[in-house]
Amino acid sequence: MRALLVGVLAVGLVGLSHAQEKRTGTPAEQVKAIEKDFTARMNKANAEIPKAGNPEERQKLIKEAIGDLGKIVKEAAALAEANPNDAAVVTPALALVSGRGAQFAGDTAGMYRKLMTGSKDKTVQAVATFALGSQLIEQSEKMSGPAAKAMADEAEGVLARVEKEFADVEHNGKKLGPQATDKLYSVRHLSIGKVAPDVEGTDLDGKKVKLSSYKGKVVVIDIWATWCPPCRAMIPHERELVKKMEGKPFVLLSISADAKKETLTEFIKTEPMPWAHWWDGQSGPVTKAFRVRFFPTIYVLDTKGVIRFKGVRGEAMDKAVEELLKETGGGKSP
Repeated sequence: MRALLVGVLAVGLVGLSHAQEKRTGTPAEQVKAIEKDFTARMNKANAEIPKAGNPEERQKLIKEAIGDLGKIVKEAAALAEANPNDAAVVTPALALVSGRGAQFAGDTAGMYRKLMTGSKDKTVQAVATFALGSQLIEQSEKMSGPAAKAMADEAEGVLARVEKEFADVEHNGKKLGPQATDKLYSVRHLSIGKVAPDVEGTDLDGKKVKLSSYKGKVVVIDIWATWCPPCRAMIPHERELVKKMEGKPFVLLSISADAKKETLTEFIKTEPMPWAHWWDGQSGPVTKAFRVRFFPTIYVLDTKGVIRFKGVRGEAMDKAVEELLKETGGGKSP
């Protein structure tokens, strides 16, 4: 959870200008030094940030503890690009750029493409191809419409190559084939334009309900947990949305990942959430089917059950719902 905390707060680091010492040694030695520098800063941040007493103090601690991690990660990327055939340089560099340092790296698709075509080392090609496919998926999830579909389609082609050509190549101690297969599931079943998996959940009365039972309505799926602060912060706005959409072909479906159903039922006694609820538990069938990696996870489906938006919150969620209701004529429920 601490790593997630740093990831969220690191948004405030844009524009910092901490000078970096000029690194010496071989490219492989420089990558090791970069990894050590990155880890030290992250460890310090994770230790110091929870001590903050207010937002201003927190931002100060972030700046002092993390510094300009973007520059550090970009150093690793530059070394990888300059040494495309040296796996001792590229493999650990890409592990940082596409892994722990991804949130600070920015758009590195160009670098991945160069390594895919410019390196003669199979491991380098494999890792770069997998990293490119992963990044394309992430970028597609921030889009909507034809642009999102086009990027998801490209990601599918790239990851299919990993599955076919590089399945046995290991990266971070794991073979790339199974990892690519898992991501291909997300592209083929959970990307914009795909029909959402017809999962079966359990409502608060213990009844089994299929997602397809909501067809004919615009559906917002909110996969959350009571212990998740960003999830709880959404509740007042969700109440407003549900009230505004009263009488329209719309349903808000909250799916709880709390370990115990009683935690959820007790929570909504004091925090009114007057809409549909399922309880899925920790690592339940719904969270597995939707490959949930963080909370809240948001999907917005049209009346045919097709995924049209992902990750929208607040006003963006409202606009998504309103857009899809317009497609139905925005009329009242029959």
